[in-house]
Amino acid sequence: WNESILDPVQVLIAGLENLVGIRLLNADAKGIATTGIIRNAVGDTVTKFTTSQSGSASVRLTPELNSKLMGEVVVNGSLIRTTLPVAAEEGFVLHADDSSPDSLRLYIQSTPSYYGKKFKFRIVSRGVINLEALAISHRAGIRIKIPNSTILSGVGFVQILDQSDNLKANRAVFFDDVKAIRTEISSPGEISSHQSKAVNIKLTDHSGAPVRGVFSVSVFENKFA
Repeated sequence: WNESILDPVQVLIAGLENLVGIRLLNADAKGIATTGIIRNAVGDTVTKFTTSQSGSASVRLTPELNSKLMGEVVVNGSLIRTTLPVAAEEGFVLHADDSSPDSLRLYIQSTPSYYGKKFKFRIVSRGVINLEALAISHRAGIRIKIPNSTILSGVGFVQILDQSDNLKANRAVFFDDVKAIRTEISSPGEISSHQSKAVNIKLTDHSGAPVRGVFSVSVFENKFA
């Protein structure tokens, strides 16, 4: 399988709940819908998962220090296995919920070695740092709610950095769900060849506020509609 388990800078963190993403693809890079198992070093079942038609699934794991976990699925009668990263002793776990049309919700946890220490969380969208702030880690974790109106629309990243600006966690999120965008177009009527007319296009979110982002418009003849 092809397991996009973690972002490049992140590992599993021992003693904390980690959200692990899994993707199962065939030779044509198409998703495979099936069920699978995560096992520990002695072969016991830790959890099970089911991939969607796109081959995607997610599981929540709280691994022990240096634990070795193995994922396995059976595809066309063949057993396929992959090894998950070994759980590290120190680090951060970042949970990002972008399901709300008006805000991004973050839940940030760390191992005890970071309790009482400052860290930085950063939001990057379209290559621009939209937000950067300092926080102090503690046992209960930190919950943060950020209005989407303060973030450029599109695919972005939430990042956690330590006091030395070392990247400790990175999560891809999507701001301003496309399904929530409303489009209004003023019709100029028929346009003849070599004729130009103005067309007004208005994009708003679910609350009627203007949507920020980069968009494209295609114009073609009715016979190609």
